[in-house]
Amino acid sequence: MSVACTPDEDGIAVRVTAENAFTTLPSLTVEEGDATTAVVLRRVSAREYEGHFTPRGTVRGTRRLTAVAASGTGRAEARAAIDVEPVLPFTAGTVALEGGRILVAYDSLSVLKPLYLCVTTEMEEGHAAYRLAPRSAVLGSGLTVTLAPAAADARAGLFYRAGSGAWQFIGTPGARRTGHVRVRLGDVALLTDTTPPVMLGLRAVREPARAILFRFADDLAGVEYDSMKSYIDGHLVIPEIDGRRHRALAGAREHLARGPHQLALRLTDRMGNTRTTVRRFVIR
Repeated sequence: MSVACTPDEDGIAVRVTAENAFTTLPSLTVEEGDATTAVVLRRVSAREYEGHFTPRGTVRGTRRLTAVAASGTGRAEARAAIDVEPVLPFTAGTVALEGGRILVAYDSLSVLKPLYLCVTTEMEEGHAAYRLAPRSAVLGSGLTVTLAPAAADARAGLFYRAGSGAWQFIGTPGARRTGHVRVRLGDVALLTDTTPPVMLGLRAVREPARAILFRFADDLAGVEYDSMKSYIDGHLVIPEIDGRRHRALAGAREHLARGPHQLALRLTDRMGNTRTTVRRFVIR
């Protein structure tokens, strides 16, 4: 027999399963601080029951669950534990986890309803990713997450990922990396980014004016648009940036004359990695 716990937007869902069919209704209790409470179970199948409980908002830390049942092989008992940190509306505080390496701060507007925060750690390609659950919970103003790097690394930034999406840079420089998790919970991790952005392509355009269209990309942190510098024939030009399509349109103050020209483009990502690319092009 086994007990599995899953955080959801209303508390903790519990599933009790056995290899053989239950011969009696299993019982399930949860210990929170000094209190022990029975959890009501509902039959799903002959070998599976499910239940749900709402953690006590005044108790932080580990909840211990014990299931007892009779099956075809006799009396069985199973235990499980889950760490829960209640975050309540109209309150403020900080939750310290992993010995203080990860901090989650909240204020009176951070959540719209009680949030029973559960944080687990998973290793991905050599780095630790912290999963903030339940992902189905909708936040108010959001949570502030701070991670401390294991070692000083100027290229380690704080990143956030919702579901199976791509990592998004949310961190700021400093001894600790701090960022804001908005709308929904997800994964946070310290990732190292040492690769500068690149210019992918360049072509001349004639409408609405003679100019050049170039594309750019960055593998992780994303391009810092305010730091983008472009020069045509040595003269600074301000490009029109289309961040959604990762492209920009640049033209001189006056229409570019027909013939050869040179573009110098400096791209910097949000981690400070910089690359300057020089390309020649022809206006026909």
